[in-house]
Amino acid sequence: IINSFINFLNAYGFNLKKIESVKIPKRELRVVDYGEILKKIHEMNENDFETLRNKLILLFLARTGIRASELLNIKMNDIQSDGGIIIRGKGNKERKVWITGDVVDLLNRYLKLRDKVTKCDYLFVNVRGARLGRTTIYMIVREILESLGIRKKLGPHHLRHAFATHLAGKT
Repeated sequence: IINSFINFLNAYGFNLKKIESVKIPKRELRVVDYGEILKKIHEMNENDFETLRNKLILLFLARTGIRASELLNIKMNDIQSDGGIIIRGKGNKERKVWITGDVVDLLNRYLKLRDKVTKCDYLFVNVRGARLGRTTIYMIVREILESLGIRKKLGPHHLRHAFATHLAGKT
């Protein structure tokens, strides 16, 4: 933009030198081994409603590759009996994702406990029955992965990248 402005000024008689642009190196994405993540998630305890929900959140993100915002927007009526879940993505576009047996089993156990806590439309709720927020999901993912020995500072989007890398066959 600056060089374009300099060209404009030079066209009107100014004699200015172009500025060399500085290249900023791209940050490297922290890649995590998909198998390691799943192994650590499966080792988690499920002592109560909260720990069961947190394990389900991590497993959901790791197994489906959906965004954290898409996870938060899953409603109870989006869950289908055939193992599919309707996801509303960017631009309110709908798509169907499939969940695997381990996620289905955990989801069924979670739903039994969840029904005792709330009748909220949204799938993921806190212990008071209110819908979870985006920062809560981020904190859950980050804290649990760190507590499981994965020392890199990771958020939900890293799980999405790990899933995509796994699908591409690079891990």
